[in-house]
Amino acid sequence: MKKTMNNSQPLENLKHFYIGFIIFSLIIHSIYGLVNLYGFKTGKYVEKSLTVKDFQPVGADFSGDMALISSTDDAQLIYTGDVRNIVIKCEFSQDPGEFVSFYNKSADNAFSPNKMLYAKFIDGYYVFQYPLGTKQIRIDTGIFPSIAVNFEEITINKPTTVTVWGSITNQLFYCLVVPPVLFLLTDTAKQILKKKN
Repeated sequence: MKKTMNNSQPLENLKHFYIGFIIFSLIIHSIYGLVNLYGFKTGKYVEKSLTVKDFQPVGADFSGDMALISSTDDAQLIYTGDVRNIVIKCEFSQDPGEFVSFYNKSADNAFSPNKMLYAKFIDGYYVFQYPLGTKQIRIDTGIFPSIAVNFEEITINKPTTVTVWGSITNQLFYCLVVPPVLFLLTDTAKQILKKKN
C-alpha cells in the first residue's frame, strides 16, 4: 500500500499544480476582462467609425474620405487616442507586401519593431488587437509606392469578446503547458535539496 501511494504522489502533485494554475488563470482572466469592460462602459474606449482623414498621413496622399495612394515605400497612417482594436475592411490595388501596425503607450510617435502587430484576417476584415494602455497606433499600408487603398470600413474600439475578455485559446495553451513545467522545476529543486541534505 505504501509503495502504491508513493508512486501516485507525483501525479497527485501534478494535479494540484493544474488545479492551482487554472484557478489563478481564471482570476487573472476575470480581472483583465473587468478592466476592459470598465474602459468600454465609462467611455475610455469609444467605438467609432473613422475615415482616413482622422489619421495623420506619412508618405501617403488622400483621395477622398476613404481612400489613399502611397507616395513612398513606407506609407503610414497615424492615429492618436485610446485604442484597444481597429477593424478594417479595404481593398488594395496590388499586393501590399505587408499590412502591419505599430503601437505605443506614450503618444509621442516613437514606434519600434518590438511593438508591431500583423493583421488578422477574419471574415473579410483586417483586425489589429492592441494591449491595454495603447495611446497611439501606426498602420503601414504596404512596402511599395503607388499602392491605392480603398477603405469600406474603419472602426476602432469594437467591443468584441476577444478584445474584452482576451483569447481563450491562449489561456488553454498556458493551462496545458505551464503546470507541468512548474511541477518539473519544483520537483527538480526538491531532489537537489534532498541530495544536499
